[in-house]
Amino acid sequence: MNAFNHLLAQALRRAVYQVALYFKREFRYDLVQYGVDGHETDEQSRAFLWLDMDRPAYRGSTRVFAVIGACCFRLREWTDAPPDWVLQWVWFHPYARRRGLLRKSWEHFRERFGDFFPEPPLSRAMDAFIDSLPEGQQPGLFKQLAEAAAEYRRTEEARAAQPPAHD
Repeated sequence: MNAFNHLLAQALRRAVYQVALYFKREFRYDLVQYGVDGHETDEQSRAFLWLDMDRPAYRGSTRVFAVIGACCFRLREWTDAPPDWVLQWVWFHPYARRRGLLRKSWEHFRERFGDFFPEPPLSRAMDAFIDSLPEGQQPGLFKQLAEAAAEYRRTEEARAAQPPAHD
């Protein structure tokens, strides 16, 4: 890899890391789910960026595009099943949400990673996105996980709504 390509790859990984920081902050996770400052140590990770191609900016004569989202896939190894890809996290800038960006990329991800599934815990927005996918595009295992998560949420909400028992 020549020096220019190496610097470009580093800059892209740093951009993924920055988006992973936004994801961590919004969902209040303890750890950033991508390598520190873009230095990812998991060779089985695959990250993707979304850029705002509609509104380029200029730095001098160089056209640049804002990063509006990213996601990361990881190959998970199981003790009782063959290795499988998971969508570990995905985050979009609030202004880029509900514009169909993940939906437009979904088939590409399925072609590349097979019948991957989004790794829990999932946000309500991700639950709704998966539920909105046409039959056959929903991850098989995810359907089972989503039903279990929805049942758990209903149980917890019902428990929280009950007045405390007094002895």
